[in-house]
Amino acid sequence: MNHKGLPVFNPLHGEGGCVDGGPQGGEEADGHDNGDPQRGDGGRGGRNPEWNPIARQLYYACMWVIIIIDANGGTPIFEIQERVYNFRDREPFESQIKGVNTIIMRNLQGRTLTEAIDELRADNRIRDGLCQFNMLEDIINNARDKAGNPIQSYF
Repeated sequence: MNHKGLPVFNPLHGEGGCVDGGPQGGEEADGHDNGDPQRGDGGRGGRNPEWNPIARQLYYACMWVIIIIDANGGTPIFEIQERVYNFRDREPFESQIKGVNTIIMRNLQGRTLTEAIDELRADNRIRDGLCQFNMLEDIINNARDKAGNPIQSYF
């Protein structure tokens, strides 16, 4: 597999890892090299951008989906997660948010991502900050499909 690995994502309380389970501010995560032009980050070098709040929510949603569906590398969820991470200082494209919403719809058997996470809460102490998708829900609730119909949120 030609993948550098996922950054640290630890949704459990008291289990170590980065603060809130992911890189903070411009912190570099394991498996991600800042400044590699072949990885799609535009060769931003040592620049450590602050996270856009919508990008952070989408990143966490991607990481949850990867864990819950046990996604394989090279799949669309990994590609979206990588792009969101590489451009974490910018608001993600609506198409990326719609893409993750569609992946959730197709893989979680009628459950929302929040419902799937809540099922995991029964046996685990999960950090609340990693499970809030209100900004993503707002974007989806205001989005339309190609026919102009409202899109249901699966976040």
